[in-house]
Amino acid sequence: MAFWQYSFWAVPKHALVSRYGNVPKKITEDDFNEIKWFYEFGQEDILIRGVNYLEKNKHWDKETVFFGDYDKDCIAIMFDDKELIEIKLRVDLRNSDLPILHSMIRSLCDRDLIIIDEDMNVIDPRSDILIQKINIDISKKNSFFKR
Repeated sequence: MAFWQYSFWAVPKHALVSRYGNVPKKITEDDFNEIKWFYEFGQEDILIRGVNYLEKNKHWDKETVFFGDYDKDCIAIMFDDKELIEIKLRVDLRNSDLPILHSMIRSLCDRDLIIIDEDMNVIDPRSDILIQKINIDISKKNSFFKR
């Protein structure tokens, strides 16, 4: 992933509550990889139709519905034998006002999805909270280069 990109996943809030009894602040990587997050989701078509702010494109995996551009903002909705298994989003931080981020968050809220970042933190789908997490990520990346 490029320095100017921030990636995260979306999972149904009800799956977190079902698994943990509430929405935890963080999950384990094992849980992230083992839980069938979208088992009772059933909103795949609505979610796909709702992504009208990024152009639909081809993905190397024919079962993945892909919007955007690999080097810019994008959403990958991944299936395995027609079963939704993962939603991954990436934001291009070179866009200073992050207009796509707000659209992505609206899409997540409309489907009652919640964010999991690359450190397995569970994040409320709100622009202010996610922008704060992105700023922390940028600070970490900047401090790496100051060594």
